[in-house]
Amino acid sequence: MAQEYEQSQTIDAPPEKVFAFLSDVSNLSEYLPPVVDASVQGPSAEGVPGQRIRTTLEYPGGTAPSSRRATSP
Repeated sequence: MAQEYEQSQTIDAPPEKVFAFLSDVSNLSEYLPPVVDASVQGPSAEGVPGQRIRTTLEYPGGTAPSSRRATSP
């Protein structure tokens, strides 16, 4: 099932720095509150842009590991 997430915020920094920060998987917990851990697991499927990432999400009552594929639009 596809999930979408959208958020807007004005940031006083050059676009290159912002996209570099957002592209670093280790920073996910800095701007996505349920994420408590994230790491790159490897490349996406052959011929598909992006990376496979693993996240641990914390919700009331516990944590849940999750594997996702991050791709370019």
